[in-house]
Amino acid sequence: QTSIKAAATAGLMLMGDDNAEEGRIALDSLLENREAKIRLSSLSTVGHLPNILTEIPLKKLLTDDNSEVRRRAIDIAGDRPNSSFIPNLVSSLHDSFTAPAARRSLRLHNSEEVSKALTELITNNGDVDDSTSLNTVLRCLGDLDSPETVDTLITVWPKTSSNGREEIADSLSRIAKRGAMNEVSLEETVSLLEETLMQAYELEHALSLFQDNNDSKLVADMLSNELSRMKVIILQLALLNHPDAPLQTFAHAVTTPGASTLANVLEYLDNVLEKTVREKVVPLLDETNASEKVQVGIKLFELQSKSAEEWLTDWLNGKSNYTSAVAFDYVLKKRLELGEGVLSSEWLNNRDSLLHNETLAKIGKDWKPAGFENREIMEETPMYTTLEKTLFLKGVTLFKDIPGEEVAHIAQIADTINLESNEVVFEDGDPGDSMFIIVDGEVRIHKEGKEIATLGDSEFIGEMAILDQEPRSASATTQEETVLLRISGEDFFDLMGSRMDIVQGIMRVLTRRLREAIA
Repeated sequence: QTSIKAAATAGLMLMGDDNAEEGRIALDSLLENREAKIRLSSLSTVGHLPNILTEIPLKKLLTDDNSEVRRRAIDIAGDRPNSSFIPNLVSSLHDSFTAPAARRSLRLHNSEEVSKALTELITNNGDVDDSTSLNTVLRCLGDLDSPETVDTLITVWPKTSSNGREEIADSLSRIAKRGAMNEVSLEETVSLLEETLMQAYELEHALSLFQDNNDSKLVADMLSNELSRMKVIILQLALLNHPDAPLQTFAHAVTTPGASTLANVLEYLDNVLEKTVREKVVPLLDETNASEKVQVGIKLFELQSKSAEEWLTDWLNGKSNYTSAVAFDYVLKKRLELGEGVLSSEWLNNRDSLLHNETLAKIGKDWKPAGFENREIMEETPMYTTLEKTLFLKGVTLFKDIPGEEVAHIAQIADTINLESNEVVFEDGDPGDSMFIIVDGEVRIHKEGKEIATLGDSEFIGEMAILDQEPRSASATTQEETVLLRISGEDFFDLMGSRMDIVQGIMRVLTRRLREAIA
């Protein structure tokens, strides 16, 4: 009914004379109605008529308090580019719901004006962080073709950490693929490549220090993940003047251990890269051991090797709460005494982190480092800390390709369940509202009296039901005393909605399983 009213008012306006003013008043009342559904329906009805929905009311709708209305207005603004819309479209990049539409719309506006607005946004942001909205802005810059855009991306580089630098490298790569990067811009990116290479070799050195036993698994995973990200950035920057290179294929080869295509990638790089670049890039991407890469780094960059204690101190005081917690966990497990004042109750208070406090409560009962002697710790400790669950989940096939920092978010929603022998986990036909991972014990999968499988440590149950939300296709019963981690489907979907690395990691595993089943 609202759409009929909106169409009728548009008809009145098109008739002209006195009817036009009457129609204008009626349309304004619809577009300014208190109910978002009425505003949205009216907008959808008249949005394609620029002489009916003019610039000023459309501009107002771009800032509507309802995200559905804003997104529809953004789509309409893309069909009629106007410089006055650009500030509101840029502001819409901060909202994950409207950001994709705003990005599409901005592509259709004047690239120089959009570049200027995005540059001002980043420049005025002061201390640039790696928020989702910043990454969206960096992606938008990659949609534009102008030297100023490249300058902005290069200027922002030093102010961002790995997330932002991934976006910058990807944006530069997309600009280069469109042939929109000149020789001057290419020359300016050389320093970014050199800096990333040096940092990667430094991380290789750090990795060589933390590969001794179970206590360092989370540290090694953290370093390996960061190195994988850096390798992709290095590929993108090194091949900016080779826009036809199949970067996605190359990235998979250099970040997948034992990839059969790695030799082909290294051969390609050997052939196309200049010698000064090749001698730094190829050894890093090759599957030589960390100590050999450290020697290359020392030779090429004159690296000043840091001790394990120096690395730990940097991580403990860094911006990343997860990295700091992993370092703290390692320090407590190894009973390391760091420099005076590195660890203290005040430091822990400033962190205000569940990850840190859980670790101190679990390990600190037996030993506390200097500075924590009088620190009160949590009286009730969980059976497994978040980091312990993270380490366990990293050993499960479904989560092994997901960075540890993201798996920690999964660990936080994973409940520990203790079951006796012969207890039912779920019955055939039950709602598929959760999945289970076996920490310790055995679970029998059966249907109509027939045994299908027996699952043990690190195996998971019900992963398909949690994804497609179909009823259970079989029953699960414990064979002995068993400890499970239970992940609620509702919590899992909420988490995946905001953590793309989790979605991508699970999709890789499920795709691999599908290919194996077909083969």
